[in-house]
Amino acid sequence: MSVLCFVLAGLNTDEGVRQTPEAAVALLGLAFGRDVIGNGDAAIAATYTAGGVVLLLAGLLFARLGFARWVLAALGFLVSGYYVFAVIRLTINEGGTFIIVPGVALLLWLAASMVSVIPPVGKAMR
Repeated sequence: MSVLCFVLAGLNTDEGVRQTPEAAVALLGLAFGRDVIGNGDAAIAATYTAGGVVLLLAGLLFARLGFARWVLAALGFLVSGYYVFAVIRLTINEGGTFIIVPGVALLLWLAASMVSVIPPVGKAMR
């Protein structure tokens, strides 16, 4: 998931969110509107931050630190909740052609989060 975050944020770093609007709608926080997020730089920073935190926690997971699994799951469900909000907001505001990338991101985040909390994963950590 960190690769997805880095790609989405990297596509919009140079020119801001105007460069690739199809991918920009999948930045974390951009669905909140211009009055909250401003020009989109905070959304790019939030997406880079989320990718970095996921990468750090994945490294801790390889070191078999059990708390990292639950923190990753919580972060994944939180980001999945945001993407549900983003898809609903885009659908309501007639941005139906833009929901593909946030929809794919929602499915990927949700799948990764659900897999991380199943009991065989916890058993494999021991």
